[in-house]
Amino acid sequence: MNAKQNSIHKISVVGRGIGLCLVLCAFCTSVEPGSAQDIPKSSGSDVASVRLIAAGAMADGRYRTGVVIAMASGSHTYWKQPGDAGVPPVFAFNDSTNVAKAEVLFPAPARITEDGLDAFGYTDRVVFPVLVTPANPKMPSSLHVDLSYAVCNKICMPGHSTADLALPAKADVTDVVDAAFAMVPTPLSPREHKDLTVTPVAGAKKPTWTLAWTGKAPISDVFADAPEGYAFDTKAGTRPGTWTLVASQLALVTTSSIVPVTLTLAGRPQSFVATRSLDVAAKP
Repeated sequence: MNAKQNSIHKISVVGRGIGLCLVLCAFCTSVEPGSAQDIPKSSGSDVASVRLIAAGAMADGRYRTGVVIAMASGSHTYWKQPGDAGVPPVFAFNDSTNVAKAEVLFPAPARITEDGLDAFGYTDRVVFPVLVTPANPKMPSSLHVDLSYAVCNKICMPGHSTADLALPAKADVTDVVDAAFAMVPTPLSPREHKDLTVTPVAGAKKPTWTLAWTGKAPISDVFADAPEGYAFDTKAGTRPGTWTLVASQLALVTTSSIVPVTLTLAGRPQSFVATRSLDVAAKP
């Protein structure tokens, strides 16, 4: 890969909720990178293992792959916006061969309580889907991932793992990869957008909205992701199918009061994603 290609492979997601996990991690021993799995120990067992998997053949000129993080029972790792506590995973694919692009997708998370704080992430095991576009589709590729993350239970452990996979893959685990991609939220259709209403709440101390979902698909929780410098919290409302959205942090420097907020509607068997432009300066 040349320098220009390398520049597009680093995927870094910055979250605001690093306090609790980083404080706990300060008491942990350093973690050395392993080959395809982590090596930190907790009660004599591996904290987590990391590996790459793939479906057998290319689809639409891309390979469908996944990064698997398997943790000890009851442990969890974090979503791209980790909530009140935690650190998001950071993926890099710089040392891959014949890879023009590697796009990481995030399954819908779950809400996890950490000492009274809300964290967003995944318990026990998660597969992050990765769409891999080869630079030359007629030639084989080699995917290399360098992953920094955290695994938390009673304490948090920082993780740094590497893994490699030749593409096309010899071991075909298409069913597992398909299941991982099915966990990724899909954009609401124009008709489904009408099923999600976002209404300003009058008299609130901070910019606040009520979210209401009237769609047929069951939604269990809603998570908000905003541009750097902003943070939006969600809580279940008093009525079924409603949530409260609060702008808990606003950017210090801004040129507009309109903030694009991405809402992840987590449900089974399907999750959805929609973006709403919210006026954080409006007085309802």
